[in-house]
Amino acid sequence: MLYRVSLELEQLEVRDAGTHEEARELLAAGRPGLVFLDMHICGVPSDELLDELVADGIPTVVVSGTTDPQAYVDRAAAVLEKPFAPNDLIVAVRAHAATVSAP
Repeated sequence: MLYRVSLELEQLEVRDAGTHEEARELLAAGRPGLVFLDMHICGVPSDELLDELVADGIPTVVVSGTTDPQAYVDRAAAVLEKPFAPNDLIVAVRAHAATVSAP
């Protein structure tokens, strides 16, 4: 929740998904400027979804506390290791977002 509020205070539109299927539905509804992707959503690895995002040219910041961050350096725009500060999200948006839209 704190992360969502931090992004919204920067006038950024935030959409979140609790499953890979929900993420795919949101992606089908509109192309985001940037995706923060947890590498284990509900205990399921997110590698396949990451590959889809990369193939579609969507900038993706990998978020993980359990995997080797170096494994994603060549596939993701950036890697955030948990725990991280809310400001780290803002820095990542400014550095990697293709477009940033206000709500």
